[in-house]
Amino acid sequence: MSWVITSPAVVNDKVVYGTSDSRKLFALNKVDGDSIWLADGRAFLFSSPAVTEDLVIIGTFAGELLGFDISNGDLLWEWHTDARNKNDQNVVNPDGSINYEVVFTGNQYKDQDETLERLYSSGSILSSPVIRDSVIYFGSTDGFLYALK
Repeated sequence: MSWVITSPAVVNDKVVYGTSDSRKLFALNKVDGDSIWLADGRAFLFSSPAVTEDLVIIGTFAGELLGFDISNGDLLWEWHTDARNKNDQNVVNPDGSINYEVVFTGNQYKDQDETLERLYSSGSILSSPVIRDSVIYFGSTDGFLYALK
């Protein structure tokens, strides 16, 4: 079982949503709830997906924007925030997962702020992307509002 923090997106016969701790993206049949496909989101998914007739777009906690084929869940492309590309503190592993040994260095209350700063330094995409006129808009913890065409 995993947390479903994202809002679902619905297009045609599919309901698409992501999970946080299991890092999965699901597509279900909107009529009977049967699974259509399951994809690996690679990092925590707090962003809700945006969908078109052909594409599912979702942001990850590791500063990635991922584009999946809506028909089968195949990963078509990925884009990284500026902070993720820098990854100065090695917060993100090469596979997109969080480097827990770097992020969680202490278990005192005072360590929580530093932990959050390290996590946010990866340019996490917590906001939900919006698609308008072939442009994808979304915000990131690196302080930028991005517009990708």
